Amino acid sequence: MGKKRSYKQNEVCRKLDIQPYVLRHWETEFPFLKTSRGSGAARTFSAAEVELLGRIRSLLYEDGYTMAGARKRIEAERAGTLEAPSAPSSKDATPPAAKAAEVAVAAPASGALRTGIAEALAQARAILARLDGG
Repeated sequence: MGKKRSYKQNEVCRKLDIQPYVLRHWETEFPFLKTSRGSGAARTFSAAEVELLGRIRSLLYEDGYTMAGARKRIEAERAGTLEAPSAPSSKDATPPAAKAAEVAVAAPASGALRTGIAEALAQARAILARLDGG
């Protein structure tokens, strides 16, 4: 986002393609976000915070993490116990929940159980497709 030192809330929302209420909610969900107040009590964000917000957006919207899962993932990355990916590979593009469902389908199971799991997975994918499309 350039060499700018701080960004106003509306600039951050435009860059990340999110609404201001989403940004305010993330501030309550991710306690390590430390926004400051500029002149006139407007929220301002540092370049590092904008980068962190972009990572949060990516985890939530692209990787399919829940709010709690994204918080844990970022905390682990910040603690150095988990490396942040530079660019997702094609095998990493599947959200964690979908990976678990694929493993469950691949595991040995009775025909009825396998069918039930496959149907649940299909329903979950249909719901995700609707959420992504709208």
